[in-house]
Amino acid sequence: MTKGSGLTPTLWCLAIALAALAGCGKKESAPPVPAPPKDPAAAAGGSGLSPIGAAQLIACKNNLRMLALAFNTAAKVNGELPSSVEDLFDDQQSGGKILVCPADREKGGAAGNSYGSIFDLAKPLPPNLPSNAMLFWDNSLRHDGGRCVSRLDASVVFMEEADFQQRLAELRTALQQP
Repeated sequence: MTKGSGLTPTLWCLAIALAALAGCGKKESAPPVPAPPKDPAAAAGGSGLSPIGAAQLIACKNNLRMLALAFNTAAKVNGELPSSVEDLFDDQQSGGKILVCPADREKGGAAGNSYGSIFDLAKPLPPNLPSNAMLFWDNSLRHDGGRCVSRLDASVVFMEEADFQQRLAELRTALQQP
């Protein structure tokens, strides 16, 4: 009870309850938070991916992360950016497994390279690539309508096809500028 107010604890509780019912002190609700970008690996349930599909997506992301790490390691060891995917590995056999998306292996497409790369767009690479520059990506739609993409900073993201095509066009334009 507040000193000098003359209200008993019961009256204080009643006043607070009435104020709450009347909307006094009501806080405005915050605007809704936008949904994060769709990533089918986040939850196989509800995303349309089977557990095997989700596992393949995670393995694909791991492959792309390893390619980005190999790119960065080769750049540090050699003091310059690599000029091709082949420069990332001591021998083709060591890189062969991670150059094939697990979804392709299941379909019998284990030969060749499942991933596109920045090397397909420009040679030599400019020395001042931004940290979010796309390095490697799925050659085609394999995972629930989108593509996995690794960046120079070795992060790997899932992109819807429209977003991927826009970013690829931006990368092509940036690589053509001196």
